[in-house]
Amino acid sequence: MKHKFRQAIDSNLSGLVVTQEHRLAIQQAIEGGKPMKRKMSLALAVTLTLLLAAAAALAAVILGGKDVVDQFITPLAQKNDSQFFTKEEVDEVLAFAREHGIELDEIHLRSIQEEGSYFKEELAMLFAKKELGFYPGAWSIADQYWFGEFWSSIDPDIVNFNTLPEEGELSQDQIDDIAGRHIRENTGADYDVFNPERYLVSHSFTAVRQNPWYILREWQLSFEPRVLDAPFIHIILTPQGEVSDYSDNLDYINDPDPQIQAERLLGHYARNYSNIYGSWDAWSQQDWQALREGLDAIGLSPDQTTRSDLKNILSQNYTPPAGAISREQAIDIAAGAVSGRFKADKAELLDTTQGKLPSETQVYAIYLEANGLQRWKISFERDYLAEIDALSGQVMVCDVYSPGNDYYRRYVLDDLLPEDKRAYATPRPTIDVEILMEDDSPAAFTRDNLELAPAWYWQRLRDLGYTAKTATGIMGRLDRDYGLGDRYWPVEYQSMYYMINYKQDTKPGDAFPGIPHENDLPQEEAVNLAMEAVQAAARAEGREVPEGLKTVTAFTFNLFGKDSRTWQIDLINLGDPPVEIRPDTDFAYVKIDAITGELLDVTFPDTESREAAPVSYGVDPEGPWSAMGPDMRPLAFGHKTAPQAFWDWMAEHYGDHDTVERAVAQWIEEYGKDDSFWPLHAKAVTHLWLCMPEVTQTDLEQEQLAILGLPQPEHLTQEQAEARAWELLREAGKEVYTQDDYEAVRLKTAFFYSAMYPNGCAWQIEFADERYEYDSSIGDVTLDGLTGEPITVNTQLGNG
Repeated sequence: MKHKFRQAIDSNLSGLVVTQEHRLAIQQAIEGGKPMKRKMSLALAVTLTLLLAAAAALAAVILGGKDVVDQFITPLAQKNDSQFFTKEEVDEVLAFAREHGIELDEIHLRSIQEEGSYFKEELAMLFAKKELGFYPGAWSIADQYWFGEFWSSIDPDIVNFNTLPEEGELSQDQIDDIAGRHIRENTGADYDVFNPERYLVSHSFTAVRQNPWYILREWQLSFEPRVLDAPFIHIILTPQGEVSDYSDNLDYINDPDPQIQAERLLGHYARNYSNIYGSWDAWSQQDWQALREGLDAIGLSPDQTTRSDLKNILSQNYTPPAGAISREQAIDIAAGAVSGRFKADKAELLDTTQGKLPSETQVYAIYLEANGLQRWKISFERDYLAEIDALSGQVMVCDVYSPGNDYYRRYVLDDLLPEDKRAYATPRPTIDVEILMEDDSPAAFTRDNLELAPAWYWQRLRDLGYTAKTATGIMGRLDRDYGLGDRYWPVEYQSMYYMINYKQDTKPGDAFPGIPHENDLPQEEAVNLAMEAVQAAARAEGREVPEGLKTVTAFTFNLFGKDSRTWQIDLINLGDPPVEIRPDTDFAYVKIDAITGELLDVTFPDTESREAAPVSYGVDPEGPWSAMGPDMRPLAFGHKTAPQAFWDWMAEHYGDHDTVERAVAQWIEEYGKDDSFWPLHAKAVTHLWLCMPEVTQTDLEQEQLAILGLPQPEHLTQEQAEARAWELLREAGKEVYTQDDYEAVRLKTAFFYSAMYPNGCAWQIEFADERYEYDSSIGDVTLDGLTGEPITVNTQLGNG
């Protein structure tokens, strides 16, 4: 810093003779050091007058990446509303930073220059990371807030949920002290969680609207271990330091199960030996061999695990034998083979000084030995691969990577992979992200489908202006203004959200969130009518109506038959503070015919549940059982949605109330009341007998009826479905999840029969997160029950 002062003073007072003593006096004045006497010489007075110019110049000195963002990137980005800098603008930013002695890492520079245009936010993030560190979650909350404000300043569509402590709220240091004490009290040990050699600590302090009436301010701290013997820890605190949620995986760490211990060891290697992008390409040959020996020491064999990554590692040896060709020789042979077969330039294949990927990813080579094969496997980015016999140098495999390949193909001999996970296919198509993100044409879901809804409805959707370019802003503003979850959004946006996600699954006549016609009963009048109706119904039943009831409004097409339009208005009773709405805060439900204005229904949740849940996650045999038919079996028993073989099995084993009651009592004793992880047959029985108390004959006529069942011989087995789901989630979430996420997962698996699915059945697999006591998940996958084709793959955090 003193050097910067000297430069600024010298350059701005260069017309004067400034001695070392003068410099020290000026510097002390600026820094608030040694006070000056009131009486000064004329020369010094002139010098101090000129100091103003020196101080201004000093303010413009670029000290780090944040200064590049504030002083150059921000004003440049604000010149237009594009999300991208042009190549010329990128060059301007890099030149400005270089002029002030700030250079990005070589790999980042290459990536930027390779791309040409670049996301404004991403370029700013690279310079911020240069000063603050690679992991934004590990920045101080002040720096996280700063970057959020920067992003909002260049893109009004971005909502900055990061915040700073206000009066009466604790500082980050105080929160850390409380968290550290709480962890020691809960674990009974001092894991030294703020030691950077042992833990990567991530903080967030956010203000997030939960509903239209309440913004939740909270701290979240995550402690990711860098050492094998320490637990993952997550803790949530109020701004005043009260712990509202705590979880760790100590039980997981102490579990003697070899499978779990093997997963922990693999996660440790992934965290500690991967590069900054999380790629295993950075692992050395010795790392692989040490991991294999560590797994051997645990006592897990390949046939004892269903995880393909562990199975493959345990099946291979990683130490080249005496007499093997060198890694360099193998790479040269592979490059020649790829060049010859695919007409790729050999010099370009071998050149790791260009391109946007780390050098270890551009050319990756590993020795692998299994099934009597001893080979070098060489990958050129994720474009080409070859396997070279380690003793003879003969080319045994020469191929391209394809979208359907096993994600870990570069680390495994092809001989160990199923044929369909290593087959030749067209390489991944290139996508012009800039063109995609700047597309301002109406989204595909707004195109007319007159079988589902009239033309005016689709035009109303288009009028919302949802495009690839505006999507982020629309969704962000809805979350900011109304709360998380579309229940609280204006009805037209509820309909928009439904069509984005479910249009392809909606059939003519299905009930779905709609938009009122201009001649329909206006929403304000519907709400007033609902309030009056509830007051009257409550008086008739002798109920006390709480003060301050709020309304949550929905609008539904086809709820009471094709072409019907219905206002659904829930009256909710919020506490103080008005926390996120739970089912027990709902006071009454009202349905109104939007076309005629007729009041259709008023119900209270303690007398009639508005909608039966498809699966129970807390079995209560003392509660209401499913609605029964004249044969004293559930109304849904024998429904055509499920095959006759399933009903024959159900009739033989669980065909009467007493048998089911005894079985449920046994399952509760064996597995606990939460049936999330019960065997499939137990879930199917409890769903049929205990989870359909409100089902009517009319409900059974709806095509969207779903029955939790059992797969038949022609369907995917549970093991096959779960393995396929893991593959899909890993592929879709490779930029989202860490190994810790995978290690914390337990699967909630169910098999459903429903006409909603292409072949009438589907596997639903939820990846429940142990760190949140399985109440939340890292994602979920739905598979066609017959073919295994993915129906949905969701990699967003959820609440089950």
